[in-house]
Amino acid sequence: MSEVVVTGAHGRRYTAVTVALLAVFAVVAVRNSVVYPAIAGYDARESLDYADGLAHHGRLPDATGSYYTPPGFFAIGALGILVGERLGFAHPERVGQVANALAGLGTLVLLLLLVRELWPARPVLHIAALVFAIACPVVFKAAAMFHPEPLSLFFSTAALLVAARMLVRRRYSLLAAAGLGAWTLWTVGVVLVVLVVALVTRPAERRGLARALAIAAALALVVPLPWYTYQALRQGQPVFDRPQPSAPLWDRRPTAFYVGNGLPKVITDPVTPSFRGQFAPLAYSEVWGDYFGIWHWNSSGGPPKPSEPRETVIQAVVGVPYTILALAGWFALLAFAIRRPASESARQLVVLLPLAALLGVLYFATAYRRRTETRQRAPSC
Repeated sequence: MSEVVVTGAHGRRYTAVTVALLAVFAVVAVRNSVVYPAIAGYDARESLDYADGLAHHGRLPDATGSYYTPPGFFAIGALGILVGERLGFAHPERVGQVANALAGLGTLVLLLLLVRELWPARPVLHIAALVFAIACPVVFKAAAMFHPEPLSLFFSTAALLVAARMLVRRRYSLLAAAGLGAWTLWTVGVVLVVLVVALVTRPAERRGLARALAIAAALALVVPLPWYTYQALRQGQPVFDRPQPSAPLWDRRPTAFYVGNGLPKVITDPVTPSFRGQFAPLAYSEVWGDYFGIWHWNSSGGPPKPSEPRETVIQAVVGVPYTILALAGWFALLAFAIRRPASESARQLVVLLPLAALLGVLYFATAYRRRTETRQRAPSC
């Protein structure tokens, strides 16, 4: 079993710093959730209509809005709306936004536990992981909105933590394995791939790994089956029926979409309509700033104030060293995972998941061009 090697005065400072960082995030995230207009967030109207339909009519949306999204968050949001109305709130959807802020806080706690599990004797990495997450604007933006992504991120992080503990401690209990196959698609896929690699590279543990892999794979099919069956019967498609262009996937975007860097505007003018049609600079600007103005001017419905574009420039500059460090760390982990697959099985989780998420966003932006031309969501940090 891994243990954090932080004792004495260092241990007290370590605890004080981590608690302080989590407290700062909690205060800012909750404050944002009670002042940010719910209607201004990503897919806001669709999300609010979904939750309102559950709260007041007990029905799922029918081929409109976010009907293809499982109802987990929206059920919580619907309950929050009813509670907010009972308490007389002018904006009862704020309860759902506060729930997202708390989900963001829970994700940071899970992130800390995950990093401690993977690098128990590296307290500097524990602090650095929290600082990086708190410094990333897209984390705060998502936590303030009425949207299912913060809850999804929370459960994905929980699944990574469970998988990491299994692989680090080499204990493959039935309960832990059952917790791996019930969460988001990309996370389940990454966990299954890592378990397969461990199965091949850890011959002494193959019995436990095979059992965990079988349980996780079975639940990955069984848990979402009722939802996808309902979608197939009700909507005609089990997942997503938005029409795609007839052109092959690789012909739907020009070369500039994949290789464009947006310089210098990715730093000097990182807001719409700069570098429109270029994936990397748009994603960078939305992660580290506010490309679409959703947090700044679009949330108030008016044009941007002179100070607001300057803030996005500052954020773009600040994001450069963080991005360089993140990429350097990712490539270093990738190299270790390839060279020592048996001993680095748990760390493969944090190598593969960002890659899977990025490829998923890239596919969505390419396959469903018309929707993403107006608003492309960037991957979470």
